[in-house]
Amino acid sequence: MELNRRVRDIVALFFVSRLVMAAIAYLSSLVIVKGAWWQEFGTNIFVRWDVLWYLRIVKNGYAYIPGHQSSIHFFPLYPLLVKAVSFITGHPLLVGIVLSNLFLLAASFLLYSLCRQDYDDAVAFGAVRFLLICPVSFFFSIMYSESLFLLFVLGAFYAARKRQWMLASVLGFLCALTRSVGFLIVVPLLVEYFHLEGRSIRQALREIRADMLWLALVPMGLVTFMLYTYLRFGDMFAPLNQSALWNQRLAFFTTTFTNPAELALPLFNRIIFYGAVVVTLLLIILLIIKKVRASYVVYCAWFLWFYVSASILEAMPRYVSVLFPLYIGAALLARDKTWDFFLTSTSVVLLGLFTTLFVNGYWFT
Repeated sequence: MELNRRVRDIVALFFVSRLVMAAIAYLSSLVIVKGAWWQEFGTNIFVRWDVLWYLRIVKNGYAYIPGHQSSIHFFPLYPLLVKAVSFITGHPLLVGIVLSNLFLLAASFLLYSLCRQDYDDAVAFGAVRFLLICPVSFFFSIMYSESLFLLFVLGAFYAARKRQWMLASVLGFLCALTRSVGFLIVVPLLVEYFHLEGRSIRQALREIRADMLWLALVPMGLVTFMLYTYLRFGDMFAPLNQSALWNQRLAFFTTTFTNPAELALPLFNRIIFYGAVVVTLLLIILLIIKKVRASYVVYCAWFLWFYVSASILEAMPRYVSVLFPLYIGAALLARDKTWDFFLTSTSVVLLGLFTTLFVNGYWFT
């Protein structure tokens, strides 16, 4: 009975949050002065930034021009799914939006189920609530790969918690085919494999079984795409080389914060990007204090470290939006009504602001 009620609650929250977001997008497009990128993208408020790249991949396949930004920068699973469905129905943009929202709804249920393994109903539903109203939640509902990636990440952790390592590894493999950083999930999955649960480290090491080898499948997603680019374009490292053309180069994280290109950004953008890093760090500290599962903490810290080591913080709010334990941390903090009001109201206000910036041609990737 309680489960049925929560299913209805999650579905209701999903639709209300999406409708409010769509209303903000549409109404703001009627009254807001357009930004510098408006002419670049045209009048369709749902076609911005990476959406253009995904549409090109769906319609024309991959292209690769060495030394120039090319569609090979974007990993294949999301556009492949959109192309497969739109081949039947047509309208790839509409298909992409519908699929992204279906992935988000499925991820919401999976997040609730995963949280219920450790926490009460209030925390589990709170985590879903903060997912759906997070300041960049609109990325989950447009033609971006974030919702698909989040779904696979949650699925991999859920399977790992059930000790179903073949399924967890297959889902990790799909993560690596969805985003360039997807292969990194093998590390927190390894941490989950060795979760002590009252055992000593020595005992955990003695209990290693052959099923651990399934985790080697995870980075094969990246290798598969590299093999494709070698056979198609003669360059196995094309997807990785493309990152430099988006100003993304692996370096020690301090280099990112002293990067002249980063310091030259408008103050507003720097506040947003640096703020995303600071908030993520504070929530990771909270996860540690609250003794949240070690693999969850490692997932957040490992991915954040990789993000801030990419020489530029552009799109940082979107990147950290897939770190689902952050929503658990927010839900734990929201047990206090004052914090609940502050986090909820701040998230909703920022979601409205960022949605408005995105659809009206301002630089928000």
